[in-house]
Amino acid sequence: MNTVLTIDGEDAARIRDGEEVTFSLEPGEHLLGLKFTGNNPVSGGFTFGFHRPKRFNESATQFEAGKIYIFRIVSNANWEWELHRASK
Repeated sequence: MNTVLTIDGEDAARIRDGEEVTFSLEPGEHLLGLKFTGNNPVSGGFTFGFHRPKRFNESATQFEAGKIYIFRIVSNANWEWELHRASK
């Protein structure tokens, strides 16, 4: 399913399962967000055709100069996408 990554309120990338994107950001605080704009059924036999709602969430992250930050898109208990910091 397509998910739109936003940076500081602007659409930055449309991401599908298995894809990666890389960005260079200025040091300081930036808002990272995820938008799911479709209403496709969740895949998997145990979901019984549950549909993800149209949804947007964002959170502030402080970035330091010279550091690499890795994030992953994961689903929560409500089958909604969230952005989690993975490492570094």
